[in-house]
Amino acid sequence: MIALTVTLAAAAGLVDVATVAPSIRQEIRYATANNFTKQVIYPAARCLLQPDAAARLQRVQAALQAKKLGLKVFDCYRPLSAQRRLWAIVPDERYVANPAKGSRHNRGAAVDLTLVDADGRELDLGTPYDDFTPRAHRDARDLPAAARANRRTLDEAMAAEGFVGLPTEWWHFDAPGWEKHPISDAPLGATLGRLTFPTSATPEAQAEFERGLLLLHSFIYEEAREAFAEAQRRDPGFLLAWAFEALAYSYPVWGGEDRDEARAVLAKLPKEGRATPRERAWIDAVRALFSDGATKANRVARNAAFERAMAALAADATAADVDEARAFHALALFGKGGFGPRGLGDRMRAGAIALDIYSRNPNHPGAAHYVIHAFDDPDHAILALPAARRYAEIAPEAFHARHMPSHIFVHLGMWAEALAANESSWAASEAWIARRKRPRDRRDYHSLSWLLAVALELGKGARADAALTTVREALSWPTRWAYLEMAHKLLVETDRWDRGDALLAPVVATLSDSSDPSLAKPECHPKKTAAGEADWAAMVAATRGTIDVHRGRLDDAAARARELGELAARIPKSDDPEGELRDALEIARLLLDGQVQAARGRGDEAVAALERAVALEAQQPESGPPFAYPAAELLGDVLAKLGRLDAAAAAYERALARHANRARSLLGLARVESRRGRTEAARAVATRLLAQWSGADAGWPALAEVRRLARLAR
Repeated sequence: MIALTVTLAAAAGLVDVATVAPSIRQEIRYATANNFTKQVIYPAARCLLQPDAAARLQRVQAALQAKKLGLKVFDCYRPLSAQRRLWAIVPDERYVANPAKGSRHNRGAAVDLTLVDADGRELDLGTPYDDFTPRAHRDARDLPAAARANRRTLDEAMAAEGFVGLPTEWWHFDAPGWEKHPISDAPLGATLGRLTFPTSATPEAQAEFERGLLLLHSFIYEEAREAFAEAQRRDPGFLLAWAFEALAYSYPVWGGEDRDEARAVLAKLPKEGRATPRERAWIDAVRALFSDGATKANRVARNAAFERAMAALAADATAADVDEARAFHALALFGKGGFGPRGLGDRMRAGAIALDIYSRNPNHPGAAHYVIHAFDDPDHAILALPAARRYAEIAPEAFHARHMPSHIFVHLGMWAEALAANESSWAASEAWIARRKRPRDRRDYHSLSWLLAVALELGKGARADAALTTVREALSWPTRWAYLEMAHKLLVETDRWDRGDALLAPVVATLSDSSDPSLAKPECHPKKTAAGEADWAAMVAATRGTIDVHRGRLDDAAARARELGELAARIPKSDDPEGELRDALEIARLLLDGQVQAARGRGDEAVAALERAVALEAQQPESGPPFAYPAAELLGDVLAKLGRLDAAAAAYERALARHANRARSLLGLARVESRRGRTEAARAVATRLLAQWSGADAGWPALAEVRRLARLAR
């Protein structure tokens, strides 16, 4: 059933605008109750259009971006069955096309949209979307001057690509040649990918079971569990559905699990249920994963047992479900090896398995997803670029699928692509909580944190500030992680340490509000442990200490550095058997100590501390924008202040090898090259950074300096 939905959408000749023009913002209103019907009309939030219309819309977006503007779409292709529902509510052809005749939306050749600024804020167009009053008409005159000007800007931009507006709706535009396309009722459908896993389930249960698998491969755990539970309801004797509901309580990439919940599901396996011998092997594998023992050491042994069981299932190349066995074997390798240095071999094996599946089924969400995770480091990221470009297209319904490509884009310094991915993911997560009626703190703040970091690399400070305001307005015990990460990144990249105390104040206020300690982090992280609490306390100490350094409170900063050392010493080895968290806290301590020593004029001590941090950091996994200064970059800063310019240049180059196209390292390198008298080198680095900041805010710090460096004489 899932595969048929994908095929029907492709057969209609439609393309996904999120793929063609990812920078166009989307708020598909009929996929939520936020529309004039107050009902959810669409099963999925997708903007599909005819290929020519999508290409024209992309060119409109490019033209508007040159003016620091952009588009947000509200509606695109509309299945005829959805048209009938709208007509039943508003049978007025001025506003809703009669389904007996069909709508241009039904042909994939019309789009409803509005104008936004560079940060995604909607501009005033005179009325809200779907306003059925004369003020929404194109010839309305009783509008503020700004609204009339904005309508004119939108109309002119769309007309330049041949779009024609509807007289009664300022937001509606028809693509040229719309009449050539047939009316379609191809479903928007649940767009999660395609896979094959034949089982003993009834057809009705099989459809829900496969939907659960697709959701599980994109880490949409809550809905995956619901789909498996629905498969149980439709076929109570189908035992495999219980096993996979339990499996959806394991989070191997994030190093966590909800073992008690999984064991409770397994305890409900019906005694009179049925399973083929191979299905029994799957069930036994899941039982092994959640067997006795909840300590970290026990979990390591259980993960290894699960990996062996999945390897055995994957070894039978004749099995009809072999690709699923191989996909879950790749996932089991992540759980067994982890993401530290010792797990590299297992990750490479997982990557090879996932690439093999992807080569035969490029629509498999797990294959693309696990390729990205396997090669999620600076040295191997390029191997995952094709999968990264495809994953969001494979499973656009999953907001995590929209975010994951940015892991690869960030490693490769592809900042514009990374920003578009996280804008898309954040919008999809907002649509998800609206559809599921979840509280604000269930939004995907991980994507929002990355969005802020990436926006700063592009010099978009206003967008970063808006993102921080969004999480601050929803600040709670579970969202404090995202807020602190984002506030720290904002301070580091803007150098606005005068804002530090004010930005930290909301976090300090939450420290005494632990009303639900189980929510130490969102679902994508383990529940509360001594290591988790040390991690949080270290983030607070590192942020406070860095603010103290820049505000001249050096004794306080030194005390924070000592606190970091004490926190590392208190982490039980059972919670951190390989010492990865203790090493991370030691790096944070060395970074802070290096800053304190430099501020006290002890240059040699500062350099020694930071060189130790650089060496230790090189042994750690790297995924995503850094929380604080990269060690090599901070070393470059200190060396430059000491006048050791050759060493500073080498440090910045080392930082850029680990964090491609990182703006702050590029800026430091350009400055040092200029001071060394290497004018051509300075100009080349500055020109590279200036291209990266082509859409930066007018008042972005150092923008004028970089322009001057880029103009240096040859």
